[in-house]
Amino acid sequence: MKKIILTLLVLFTITTVIQSQCKDIVFVEYFSSKKEIERSYAKDFRNKVIAGITNTDRVLLKDVESEKSLKKEEQRQTEDAASIDEERLVEMKNLNAKYLIQGHLSNLSTESTTNKEGEVFYNGNSAYTLKIIDVATGTVKGTESYSHGSFSNKTPEKAMESALNYVDGDMKKLVNKHFPVEGTILEINAEKKNEAKEVYINLGSLCGIKKGQQFEVFVTREIAGRESQKKIGELKVAVVEGKDLSLCKVSKGGKEIKTAIGEGQEITIKSYYSAGFFGL
Repeated sequence: MKKIILTLLVLFTITTVIQSQCKDIVFVEYFSSKKEIERSYAKDFRNKVIAGITNTDRVLLKDVESEKSLKKEEQRQTEDAASIDEERLVEMKNLNAKYLIQGHLSNLSTESTTNKEGEVFYNGNSAYTLKIIDVATGTVKGTESYSHGSFSNKTPEKAMESALNYVDGDMKKLVNKHFPVEGTILEINAEKKNEAKEVYINLGSLCGIKKGQQFEVFVTREIAGRESQKKIGELKVAVVEGKDLSLCKVSKGGKEIKTAIGEGQEITIKSYYSAGFFGL
């Protein structure tokens, strides 16, 4: 029995260490919104942001609403949502958080149109901004603004709901851009004509890696006593085979990657953000 408990503790410790290397603890603050926007829609928007980030499985997301020391009464939730409260940052730091996400919903509105048959339809518009705050320094790590529109909805309510349906895709891009993961290539799985075609990497489900995730490949070199990273290729995940193992197709730089591995060079892979790319 003691051996079983010890084994479980070891496995839990290993899992925690791997997760901490891949996933930052990120808090979501209460969001602010334009006064004209109904509170229910503002809450729905925030919930969509939380769900979208959670679905990426890339960070360890926490809601301030779930922490007793950070929870606020409803009437106080939006009062200082756009400011940076140093005391709250200290509390988040004590909870091992690395980043805080603030949000502001600046527009959620509709416009009506009438077609030739006299039917009325509604177009929805949404606009919002998210800030990523470094908990340790209180500085802004990044700011992202989004705006979307929906068309030909039968009711104003449906138009506004549709305008917020883009949040999930926005969060995939935000996470891919601001919370990248790094790893390395373990070995070449397939090659052809002196080029690497498939490789295994040391990242998997524990880091939130999914099929379709793209990586840039770098080799570390020294120039005039300074360390430099040179991009030599790109990868795309074909199959996630384990907690820390994925099979990737080589998209670019097959020859350079094979040479680097053969020469024992230090290789780093980094997930990357591509404008207009909705998947992970």
